[in-house]
Amino acid sequence: ANKAEELAWINKYFPQLSVRDIEEIKPLIDEVTVGGKEAWGAFYNAAVYLSKYAAKGTMYHEAFHAVFNLALSDKERNNLLSTAIGDSIAEKEEFLANTWIM
Repeated sequence: ANKAEELAWINKYFPQLSVRDIEEIKPLIDEVTVGGKEAWGAFYNAAVYLSKYAAKGTMYHEAFHAVFNLALSDKERNNLLSTAIGDSIAEKEEFLANTWIM
């Protein structure tokens, strides 16, 4: 899928989500990225933020975070987290988001 296809997909299945430019939250992103890495996308304040350099699949990855955080119950989130690899909740959620797009 290319970026236009991914954007069409998210608009079709998640029309309530706002898709914005990651530059709008750059100071926040700079605080949480490690070792000079650049974020391709983020889910923050119920919106998906994408970099113009986002890799294929980034939109799907961020959509997972939206569903995980906005649509699932605590029990559903905990059930999914129990299947994930990682030392922290954040690492486990990233694992699940990465697995979901593959």
